Amino acid sequence: MGRLASSLLLAAALLCSPPAGAQDSGSERPAEVLTVDGQPSPWDAYAGWLVERRGEAFLRGFLQRHLVLHAARRAQLEPGQEAIDARVRADIAARVDGAFHGDEAAWRRELERLGIAPDLHLAQLAEEARHSLCAAALLSRSRAVEPAQIETLFERRYGRGGRRLSLRTLGLPVVVATPASGQISPEQRRRAEAEARALREAELEALRARALGGEDFADLVREFAQGPEGHTAPEPRPFDPARWPTALLDALYALDVGAISPPLAGRGHVCLFQIVDEEHTELESVRAELARELSQRDADAAEASQLHARLLEEASVEVLPALWSGSADMNEAVLRIDGEDVPRLSLARQLVLHEGAAQASRFAQEQVVAQVAAEAGIESDPDQARRIARFEVDTAIERFHHGDVERWRQTLARRGRDEASALRERAAYARADLLVDGLLTQQREVDPEDLRRLWEQRTGPQGAVLELRQIVRSLALPPEVRGLDLAAQRQAQVERNKVVSAELEAVGQRLDAGEDFAALARELSEDHASASAGGALPGGPHWETLPDVVRARLLALTPGERSEPLVVGSTLRIYELLSRRDIPLASIEEELRAELLARRPSAAQRTTFLARLMQGHTWKLHIQALLAGAR
Repeated sequence: MGRLASSLLLAAALLCSPPAGAQDSGSERPAEVLTVDGQPSPWDAYAGWLVERRGEAFLRGFLQRHLVLHAARRAQLEPGQEAIDARVRADIAARVDGAFHGDEAAWRRELERLGIAPDLHLAQLAEEARHSLCAAALLSRSRAVEPAQIETLFERRYGRGGRRLSLRTLGLPVVVATPASGQISPEQRRRAEAEARALREAELEALRARALGGEDFADLVREFAQGPEGHTAPEPRPFDPARWPTALLDALYALDVGAISPPLAGRGHVCLFQIVDEEHTELESVRAELARELSQRDADAAEASQLHARLLEEASVEVLPALWSGSADMNEAVLRIDGEDVPRLSLARQLVLHEGAAQASRFAQEQVVAQVAAEAGIESDPDQARRIARFEVDTAIERFHHGDVERWRQTLARRGRDEASALRERAAYARADLLVDGLLTQQREVDPEDLRRLWEQRTGPQGAVLELRQIVRSLALPPEVRGLDLAAQRQAQVERNKVVSAELEAVGQRLDAGEDFAALARELSEDHASASAGGALPGGPHWETLPDVVRARLLALTPGERSEPLVVGSTLRIYELLSRRDIPLASIEEELRAELLARRPSAAQRTTFLARLMQGHTWKLHIQALLAGAR
């Protein structure tokens, strides 16, 4: 990874930042971390904005890193720069090898495609490496290593019983063709797999006989093997027992060096294995080494979570009001941890590293909006912003938590948040949005399509207010039919449609004979809401749910007229028009226009406006300056 050296120096510089509770050394931070229309925004200004907007949401992650790092420093377990660099190199190598087949240039192209600056990415990896190494060091002091863990790692590394095999593999894939219909039952698939496996076993038995008769097994691998590289390489390879079935491993480890296995099934293939060599290791010779490795291993998710929870429980954390001030004073205390003041700079450094690039466009937008709004004499009202925040939070509770406030609060608590913090965050964004709303309202013109849409929402299609009633019968199939194959379901649906059509024809005949529509609706309609009202539809039908052909038919009815049975979704319906009133657009146009002008712009309108506004402005984030300020 030759090109990583200089970038790792940058990551190393980042990691030389002072402890989270230390005061700023007085070194100057960049004056141009972000420029908007050529005007520079200093690092401190951008970082202060980030702390105000994202500081509370980011607080739990910050505290976890802060407490782990300080616990490691107190115990003199903090890793050195060499260990951090080595971890970063290993993480990148694993990513490049695993996802990009060892092609570092392809990995860098992927970063570029995703808009990720390599230096920023490396700095993030370095900080995560420091945290991971500190957590592992802390856990290693108290972690108990069980004999079973040592034995498991021993067999994974040195093979079953300490026998590390080197072998050649001749694999043939077991392929089951899917029928043209696309339909195959589990039992049919099992039979097809068994037949395909038996065919491969027969082929491999013939090849094994040729090898036992004197043909070179490596030549047979070259000629006949199919599938991944591990199944087709004629040169001997170390055998990794992971993910192979137990029965295959039992058969393989029963063989001596030089032997060729019978056909063995595993991992979607049937294979012949030739044992070329083996290396034997005694458990006792490596037990201490494996125990030390296990005790010093990285924390898994459960261990890390328990460590963070313990440190948070033991710590005394006070969030100070300055956290939400938006100040650019980096030395001002925003937290107090175990009686020690934590300056804004400490939180800002991590925020800039993790969210500085992602939030830059929002910051640039707000800078432009603030300037344009000031020129237009528009200000945002903090009280209105708080009301909007309350409304948005209540809407989210209703939509995502079914109105259960306590469930929402529990979700927040799992993130280290509470109701007040959620409202503060939303209010901060609402203050900026209100400036956009003011600019939009000032420039707003009513779109004729919006006007027409609101007119039809208030009345009905073409301004028609219809008083209707209905009788509804369901076309849905019973549950037992839904378990049949598709052809049977289609036939059952045809029969069901015939039955329901006949039922509604009979209803029509009864209506023609003089029976009361309302009484029949109460007796027969399967739409319970309208049936209880004698089929009446207060406020008219839900026009947006009706097919176009049904809408057109209803609009063509005259008072007293009844429709033929009409399909709506999975129902068949008869409608009767009681009365019709037409409201021309011109008669309520001014009222509707005023309503549209008074409405708060939608999120989509706000997004469109910002996109158009930013087309006339330029901004740029300076990654090196962003990172330099985080040192």
